[in-house]
Amino acid sequence: MKKLLFGLFLGIFVFSFVSSALAQEAVIRTVPYNDCPWIADGVTQYRMDVFADNTGLNGDVTDAIQWRNKVPAGLDGYIDVVRAEIPSIENNGREDFFAGSSMFFEIVRPDWSGQARVVDLGQGKANRQGYVGSYWFIVRDIQRPVRTSFNLDATGFADPNGVLQPYRIENVPFVVLPNNFPFMSAKCRR
Repeated sequence: MKKLLFGLFLGIFVFSFVSSALAQEAVIRTVPYNDCPWIADGVTQYRMDVFADNTGLNGDVTDAIQWRNKVPAGLDGYIDVVRAEIPSIENNGREDFFAGSSMFFEIVRPDWSGQARVVDLGQGKANRQGYVGSYWFIVRDIQRPVRTSFNLDATGFADPNGVLQPYRIENVPFVVLPNNFPFMSAKCRR
């Protein structure tokens, strides 16, 4: 009986170890930059960063990342991208995922189309976390509060041979309030 239990325990341990090793993946995440709700006044600019993390790939090098920002649910027709840039500590305090790499091409622009960053051969990054794009938005007048998140599609990570790497998408939610919403904490009042 003890041998059976030990064998069962060993089998579960090996299965868990193999499963966790096979579950290696990178992460791409949308991160709204503000702890307070966004106010839909059509003037104030709010930032959202796209963050990448390939530490889950156990040392595999990432040479390219692509993504497309989607209009957050509930804000279609009310939100506009006004600016986009490649993150750096100098221009907005965010570390660039590809910092120090020579870039083959980069498309980070203020629109809802595809975005991509690809390094020169041999310049990829392993075990890295950082930002790949920063975007500023304005939200025009909405009538009711909206809890939503930015979403991504057309997303991918690629190794130096162009082979797609496994990844998952995470989206940090945020709240948008009508311009003269009556209930705001002192911390969030303008």
